[in-house]
Amino acid sequence: MALQSAAQMPGSASPVAGALPAPSSQIISEALTAASSGDLFKLTSIGAKYSLDVGDYDKRTALHLAAAEGHTVIVTYLISRKVNVNCEDRWGNTPLREALRSNHSECVRVLKQAGATMGTTSDIDSEIIRAASTNDVNGLKALLDAGGNVNCKDYDGRTPLHVAVSDGHKEAVVFLLSRSADPNALDRWENTPLTDAMRVGIRVGKDEITELLLANGAKPHERENEQLSPHFPILYGVMQVICIILFGIFVQYGPGTAANVPRSKLYVGADDKEQAAAAQVYIDDFGKRYPLFQDIHVMIFIGFGYLMTFLRKYGYTAVGFTLMIGAIVMQWHILNEDFWHAVFKNKWDHYVEINIGDFMRADFSAGACSSPSAR
Repeated sequence: MALQSAAQMPGSASPVAGALPAPSSQIISEALTAASSGDLFKLTSIGAKYSLDVGDYDKRTALHLAAAEGHTVIVTYLISRKVNVNCEDRWGNTPLREALRSNHSECVRVLKQAGATMGTTSDIDSEIIRAASTNDVNGLKALLDAGGNVNCKDYDGRTPLHVAVSDGHKEAVVFLLSRSADPNALDRWENTPLTDAMRVGIRVGKDEITELLLANGAKPHERENEQLSPHFPILYGVMQVICIILFGIFVQYGPGTAANVPRSKLYVGADDKEQAAAAQVYIDDFGKRYPLFQDIHVMIFIGFGYLMTFLRKYGYTAVGFTLMIGAIVMQWHILNEDFWHAVFKNKWDHYVEINIGDFMRADFSAGACSSPSAR
């Protein structure tokens, strides 16, 4: 049946919706079905006798359903009956949001003229950000035309422009900039959209989005030019020199790691033959434990390094930082372990002897410093 205008249908001149009695559950169901299917004749017949400003168990009214389905004539009729254009269902959705979600621009126009709003601001913001993340330019246009904030932020302080840039959606970026999106907005990490664009640019080379942001007033933030603290290399170099000096003075190879030489104090024996046999015991033990040490070493230095590549800021330097931190921590652990043993035992008459066990424990110590929890 062809839809007729609201003025031509029976009941179009009926009193205000609130002046009519509330319908029964069955009548409500029939009214909602008529609104959803676009049956204006059925709906006006019901509207002549009952209020249409009622909803089902989910608080969804005829106006919700008509807006969701894009039935502009039904929407116009319901507005003429003075129904509440800003009613919310159980999920906080208004008729205007339903029309926007389904991209029914004519319904959106009619509802806005009647004073409809989108409801809870935080929910609207999340829809705008979702549209930016999916490169839905039409959805963005509809939401912003309906009064949405182009510079709204999510729980991390990221704007739609941040999200569109991070996902490489050039069309959404162009549109948001045309609607005065702030190219210098800061998120919770004090990163701007340009920060995200430059991060992507590092991966793919020349990046059009970076040039687009710069052309639209984006200013390099201090984090875009952030370099390693000039004091850090000095501190690290001093610590390394200290370790070298301490190792040179107090450390020597222990049994199994040092070569067997005549009259060595590491391998005890009555003669050279017994000394060689004693040394062989340590060397065999070293050979058995070395594969385990290799596995641990690779896990600590390579495994943790690549595990850390998910980090937002240090993704490309994770392996380098892991190697650097691991190296200094291993040296420091070896020195400290024997030092504190000497303190508690009050025994200071021997060198720090390093062997395969010391290296394995040092690896675990480095792993504790390089683990995700430590970061």
